[in-house]
Amino acid sequence: MSNDTKPTGSAWTLSAGKLNSATAKLLDELGDKGADVITKIDDDPAFRRRIANLAKSGGYLPTTSQERAQRIMGKHYVGPDAATQHLGVQYTDQELAMLSVVPFSETVLKDCAKTHVLVAGAPLSILEVRERTQGKGKLFYSIDDTWYNKEKFARDEKVNVQWYLVRKDAVANSFSKNWDEQQVLLTPEEITPRACEVVYASILTFLATSTRLFEKYYVRCSDVSSCGDHVYVGSFGADGLGVRIGWDVSRGDGLGLAARRK
Repeated sequence: MSNDTKPTGSAWTLSAGKLNSATAKLLDELGDKGADVITKIDDDPAFRRRIANLAKSGGYLPTTSQERAQRIMGKHYVGPDAATQHLGVQYTDQELAMLSVVPFSETVLKDCAKTHVLVAGAPLSILEVRERTQGKGKLFYSIDDTWYNKEKFARDEKVNVQWYLVRKDAVANSFSKNWDEQQVLLTPEEITPRACEVVYASILTFLATSTRLFEKYYVRCSDVSSCGDHVYVGSFGADGLGVRIGWDVSRGDGLGLAARRK
């Protein structure tokens, strides 16, 4: 393949020495199964695609629990492979073990299949998510000199390594209400998520499924800014995801409440 036709980021852009070194190490790992595997890669297109997809997803095979959740949630399932592929997350073995079992019952997942997204969390802040998605399109409304660049909720708060069931839409009837009025709308099984969780779920869901959460309005989150008012996230249209703050006493008709399952 000529230099002019090498796709950016492809293996063909690497030196021959690097390719040969990686191939030798892979063959060593395959051991006495190497000949069979390489032959099948060459002869079987379906097997070749499976191997390529496994490699691109970070080498993670879904567990039985994850496969069950994916069958139920369908396109609303965003697993650890998506975090690796789209955000460059490299989970440790301990973190993968923490995500190996989806902690929600089959009944809960079925009840939430149309109203929530199930997302595997990774230890990233809002600023880290933003940094890792540079070059992937207009995902954030603003970047340079953004008001929240030095805010604790954006810089220091990080998503936990756990499974999140996040509402795809604002809590029902939560518009045109202030913060206190919105909080009473939550069920006993729900809490208001942090801004980092809503941003992470919104961005990763879009990258993995092309689905935009909170596209035409904002949702309040549990964090407060240095000014003392709650953060809200949303308006995730072509101009990117917005992160703003507003008075807790305000009752905006375009400002609802975010929620996730406990």
